[in-house]
Amino acid sequence: MSEERSRSVSPTVVIGAILAIALAVFVFQNSHEVPVEVFFWEFEGPLWLVLLVTILVALVMIELIGSLWRARRRR
Repeated sequence: MSEERSRSVSPTVVIGAILAIALAVFVFQNSHEVPVEVFFWEFEGPLWLVLLVTILVALVMIELIGSLWRARRRR
């Protein structure tokens, strides 16, 4: 039994590999520069990085709003 287990591939490893490949494809397909304007800042960056930063900012904002809502609800 231990011999079979050592030769089998974990589903977590398979899912991780699929996600890594999908991420690599996404980055290579979205590597062209795009202009970004936020208030008075203007810069250019690769599309994949702009999307990643946007997603991270959105996640942080969702977490902050959720924690404020939970704190207010406790009162």
